[in-house]
Amino acid sequence: MIKRFGSHGQAIGEFNLANDIVMNRQGLLYVLDAGNFRVQLIDNSGNPLHSWG
Repeated sequence: MIKRFGSHGQAIGEFNLANDIVMNRQGLLYVLDAGNFRVQLIDNSGNPLHSWG
């Protein structure tokens, strides 16, 4: 399944140079947001859950 979520920016749920994505067994996505120097946790509906960095 291919899905588009988020937009360009700095707020949670927004990305600036997202360049790596990993999915865990529960279907949650860890997105490396290199331009904002953080990792964001996104649920399978595209909603941001947490951010580190």
